[in-house]
Amino acid sequence: MNTTSSEWPHLVEIFGVDQLARLLAISPSSVRRYKEHARTIPDDIAGRLHLLALVVGDLAGAYNDIGIRRWFERVRTLLGNRAPQEFLRGDWSPNDPGPTKVRELARS
Repeated sequence: MNTTSSEWPHLVEIFGVDQLARLLAISPSSVRRYKEHARTIPDDIAGRLHLLALVVGDLAGAYNDIGIRRWFERVRTLLGNRAPQEFLRGDWSPNDPGPTKVRELARS
């Protein structure tokens, strides 16, 4: 089992299918298929999933599951009064400046 395979169930448990789909910029049906290994996960989606898993890991010591979900929705001063989820829309890459800022904030 690769890392990505183990990340799907955990992140679906934290976010639910719909919110995870929004954060990954894919459809809910794709989340279900990837989670069940019914479809090969493209590298770009695997990268996004892994970044989310890292951010969730960074937050896990300070927040419970509800707090983690809300963390992505709340406006953050250090993100220019934007919510972390705003940086995770469209065709984003883990190395883009916005997602990098989100990870740095979660680590701090």
